[in-house]
Amino acid sequence: MKKPSKPQSTLSRYSKFAALIPIVFLFWALSLYLSNSKPVPSPALTPSSPNINLDEKRALELVKTRKDVQDYMNKIPNAQIAIDHFDEETNSYVIHVFEVKNGHTNTFNWYDVNKLTGTITAEF
Repeated sequence: MKKPSKPQSTLSRYSKFAALIPIVFLFWALSLYLSNSKPVPSPALTPSSPNINLDEKRALELVKTRKDVQDYMNKIPNAQIAIDHFDEETNSYVIHVFEVKNGHTNTFNWYDVNKLTGTITAEF
């Protein structure tokens, strides 16, 4: 005949779970840290942020960061980028990416950069 087992104390019953508390706390703290450490984009670097109010220099910088413009400027050593004019109707800078070769202007593309939002629209 078996001996009746000794009843477990409340402390020993929960001691298995007590070891998990620090681990759960560490995961929670790590997830909290990671969620707060994500980089927040600067309004000047985010073209679609409302009311950026770009100047000409910043509009040129935004166009220069486009991959297609960077690729073109790497391939064409004398490529140029310039503001052609400011369009009052669309509140945009019109930027020309081009090269001058043998006295002729070869246009890569035209870009409209909205002064308030920083939104860039390629003409073609």
